[in-house]
Amino acid sequence: MVTQEVQRWRLGEAGLDHFSKMWGVANAFPSPEFVSLDGVNKASMQAEDAKLMLQRYHTSYSLLEGQGGHKAILINGSGAALGDISAPQMFGW
Repeated sequence: MVTQEVQRWRLGEAGLDHFSKMWGVANAFPSPEFVSLDGVNKASMQAEDAKLMLQRYHTSYSLLEGQGGHKAILINGSGAALGDISAPQMFGW
């Protein structure tokens, strides 16, 4: 965290736009690839509910907005959103 803050400060002082994204590493839940989550959802839900849930996390992304109006879209490739109410059921199976 300190290294990231120092880098952010240096880039700002140099007048350079920048982005950063923090990933939780506390390991409250592992972060399996979507293929693993698909199997859990399909096994524990009715087909139509599973289809909706798969769409929910397969299409998730993070939008970062930096100084100067620059934006970046990061496509998530694993895990579920922090605080997602369905995460305990997906990861606790």
